Amino acid sequence: MIGTGVVIVGNGGEEITRYLMPQKDAEIRNKILRMNCFIHSSVMYRKRVVEEVGGYTVEKMSEDHDLWLRLGRLGKFVNLPDYAVQYYLNMKGYNSQDKFLRLKQNLLFIKEHKDYYPNYFQALLLGWVKICFYPIFNLMPTRLKGIFLKLHKKI
Repeated sequence: MIGTGVVIVGNGGEEITRYLMPQKDAEIRNKILRMNCFIHSSVMYRKRVVEEVGGYTVEKMSEDHDLWLRLGRLGKFVNLPDYAVQYYLNMKGYNSQDKFLRLKQNLLFIKEHKDYYPNYFQALLLGWVKICFYPIFNLMPTRLKGIFLKLHKKI
């Protein structure tokens, strides 16, 4: 599976932040339980392998992250050091309204895939910190949210 970095833009099209995702397979595997290491709109993979692992599981809210974790069991990960996509940060949109539920769903993914990736306890702890911190994050100004998003991707 291959992906790229992202440029986050705000309501008026202004750049809020940009960041590259972890690039090498080992680096991604060390972080993928803690965070989704791929920007969905930049991802490419072999259709055959996705079908082999069962594709997207619609009943799961963060089905892309779950799919990435299942794909990683069969192949390698890589992110290119390019900003190939722009992502519109709309804190009142679908992503924000369901973010809290998705954070809780991510805890289930961490537990489900703990035997296949390193740093299980660290990922579990960070998952709970995200759940507790999210109400505060949601109240921050957009520019500050961008700083925290960039910092989170470096952890």
